[in-house]
Amino acid sequence: EQALRASRKDGLARNVTVDDEAFRRRRERPQELLDALGRQHANRHVVGFKLFSKHLDWKRLDTFLDWATHLILLRRDDAFAQYVSICLAQASNVWAAYPGSAKHDHVVSVDAALFDTWSKHEAAFVATVERALAKAANPPGVLHLTYERDLCAPHAR
Repeated sequence: EQALRASRKDGLARNVTVDDEAFRRRRERPQELLDALGRQHANRHVVGFKLFSKHLDWKRLDTFLDWATHLILLRRDDAFAQYVSICLAQASNVWAAYPGSAKHDHVVSVDAALFDTWSKHEAAFVATVERALAKAANPPGVLHLTYERDLCAPHAR
């Protein structure tokens, strides 16, 4: 846990800080982390972050949806490509690709059973988010995007 706080993978920008206790309890008490982020907004009009399926206790998703005013659901159409990308990132510890970013030369093998388990887990998370949005009293505005169709397509550049 402390190693995560010291790494670039804690999910927080370099100029955003939250106390260690709020960070440590982020899965069990997400409202504390959201409140801490809100206090640190430094007059920014947008506070945003990526929320992956493993970042939150799914039963606490309503807390996040009550707090959020806007939500971008960014997905990959090609689940296998996403899985391979995650495997490469885990093997190389290179989690971002942009001009000038670190490169990796790792080769990974993919286990069909592990991919199937991961794929079902991710589909269940998306379904859980969709159900929570449908029953939320005051749901955030939602923008659905995919990497392939909306961000990486030649016409999107």
